[in-house]
Amino acid sequence: MLSNELLKFASFEYQNDFEFVFNAVKKDGSMLKFASCELRDNFDIVYEAIKHDGFALEFASSRLKNNIDIIKRAISVNECEVFNNSWDFLSKALKFDISFFDFVSNDLKNNIYFFKEIIKINPDIIEFASFEIKDNYDIILDIVRINGINIKHASTRLKEDYFICMEAIKNNYYSALFIPDFFKDNFDFAFEAIKNNCYSLEFFSNDIKNNFIIVKEVVSKNGLCLNYASEKLKNNIEIVELAIINYPYSYKYISKKLKTNYDLAFKVIKLKGYCLKLLSRELRDNFNIVMEAISNNTNSFTLFYASNNLKDNYNIVMEAVKKNGYRLKFASPNLQKNPEICLEAIKNNIDAYHFIDKSLKNDKRFLSYITPSTHHEHA
Repeated sequence: MLSNELLKFASFEYQNDFEFVFNAVKKDGSMLKFASCELRDNFDIVYEAIKHDGFALEFASSRLKNNIDIIKRAISVNECEVFNNSWDFLSKALKFDISFFDFVSNDLKNNIYFFKEIIKINPDIIEFASFEIKDNYDIILDIVRINGINIKHASTRLKEDYFICMEAIKNNYYSALFIPDFFKDNFDFAFEAIKNNCYSLEFFSNDIKNNFIIVKEVVSKNGLCLNYASEKLKNNIEIVELAIINYPYSYKYISKKLKTNYDLAFKVIKLKGYCLKLLSRELRDNFNIVMEAISNNTNSFTLFYASNNLKDNYNIVMEAVKKNGYRLKFASPNLQKNPEICLEAIKNNIDAYHFIDKSLKNDKRFLSYITPSTHHEHA
């Protein structure tokens, strides 16, 4: 059999011959560099080469250099320090799978410059770093700016650092879960943090959630955060109105007492008619509120949330179908028989024909009021 070394002097015919190349790399993985482009993209050839020499990965195709099985095999073969300290190889491996960190040499595991680069590829690697790295101010600051939640892996000293905690929250509000309790109960810290990321209110102390100044600041920027306020402030009309103005659906989180307040309900309906679905059963039976809801938006389902009583109200349903004929679907059976309402609904949306009562579908006089093309289509 030809020596594997002959592959580098062989003709293209041999360099592209699967059996010849396979036997060559089986004896010396580095011979992969002399194989044809086609065979350097062949999984079996490349896998065989790196079984004997992990460094042969350098000569594989771009596709196989990014193959997770190939990378794992290459790492398992070469355990020498030179290989473990290969930045190009490690950066590629760690991008795929954080468990490759096990193969990093101890020197690199404590190398600040290495970590500053590697966290750009996979910041979660900090979980497996040494204490010296987790206690390094610059590295932790860089990491929390990439993903604030990684503050949970910082040393105790750095978890207590005002600026690092603030930067973590700015990046990801959930990181507030991992900051020290004395920050969670500190007005100045809380006020600044919440200005940066209002959702972080969820993880602050009950005293902070009950602080009028802080909650007012939060809901004026994002009404949805009313959800995290204390029950006392969910019952505060000023706080609630600010939240609703910013985000009408925050009405969902107001106190039970305020959900009986007519003026507040009417205000939210004027802002967003579809919020009718959030109102109490009693308020969804109020003529003025429901009329406002169906008048200021065209959502098909708005009428669906009205009381059965108002679904049978001529004026309510007429106004509803004028805005959106499809709403006839949610009118009472009684009004689905009403010629005036049904005609108005069809005029707005031809598909409303599907919701009229059968009696009207068989009423020639009613059908005569519909355009001939419509009559022909649905008769």
